[in-house]
Amino acid sequence: MDSASVLLDVLRLMINPLKISEADAVNLFDGLSFQQQAVAKMVAAGFQAPYIAGILNISASTVRKHREIAARKMGVHNSYGLAAIVCVAVRAKSNEEAL
Repeated sequence: MDSASVLLDVLRLMINPLKISEADAVNLFDGLSFQQQAVAKMVAAGFQAPYIAGILNISASTVRKHREIAARKMGVHNSYGLAAIVCVAVRAKSNEEAL
């Protein structure tokens, strides 16, 4: 295995650490409510609950609850896993729209 293929494998893991297919990520993301999707996107962008709450005009505890339910629906246990699936799903959806 040459260094270029090792680098490609590392980059793939950084982009999609859960090794989830684009179709599965989109299906999981589409299974969220509109508000859960909005919170999940903002979590994936690195924003914290108080900031998200201010943008969406909801309480920080509601943001945390939406994040918790979204993670449970997607089968992950933390914001990192949630963000990984959301990033794959959003990228796949944007690629579909570009076609």
